Amino acid sequence: MNLRQGHIELRFDEERLRDVLRHLYASNKALKAGILENATNADTGASIAEYAYFNEFGTKNIPARPFFRNAISDNTDTWAASIKNQLKTMGVTDKNVVEKALKKTGQLMRSDIQQSISKGGFEPLSPATIKRKGKATPLIDTRDMFNAISYEVVDGRSSS
Repeated sequence: MNLRQGHIELRFDEERLRDVLRHLYASNKALKAGILENATNADTGASIAEYAYFNEFGTKNIPARPFFRNAISDNTDTWAASIKNQLKTMGVTDKNVVEKALKKTGQLMRSDIQQSISKGGFEPLSPATIKRKGKATPLIDTRDMFNAISYEVVDGRSSS
């Protein structure tokens, strides 16, 4: 698993998912999920992925609120099983089976990451931030970051 710039790339354990790997590699497809590179704030043009990164890992002035790492920790096995089950259900006769399986799993990942944000349990906002924003819910302000959670199936495997 690789977490970088607001998306993850799942890499599966070959011993447990040999058949899934064979189909995934043969398809030359990859699934990215999270805040994708092109997501920007409509009002400011600022990168939402950058904002998400600052919230995920924290900065000097922002405590870490690991919504993304929590989603990964809580759901990686479910996501792997989803791909495996999708491939089994659809069968290998459909030439688009891997892309369809990845899209279904991408939808699940999007939902799980959004649920991690909604679930909360993060360090509370500072009193000054609450006063400025008028609300006390971390990570859900304009909902830009929440709504920017997405996924895409891409051609080719990459290390990014």
